Amino acid sequence: MAEIGKSLSISARRLLHQVRNANGNLAALGARLFKIQRSDIKMADPPAKHEWIVIWEVYHDRQTELRS
Repeated sequence: MAEIGKSLSISARRLLHQVRNANGNLAALGARLFKIQRSDIKMADPPAKHEWIVIWEVYHDRQTELRS
């Protein structure tokens, strides 16, 4: 995953950092990610479509970690 991370945009890397460090606020962060992806919340440099695949994969992995 480290190799993939290096090829991501700064905005995608920042969102991934937030996901990895989320504890009790993961659900709220997920809602915000969804709104960013749908352009309901604007970002100066939103992640590209292929970056969202990585972001959501890390999100779901983190969700599984926190549930166990």
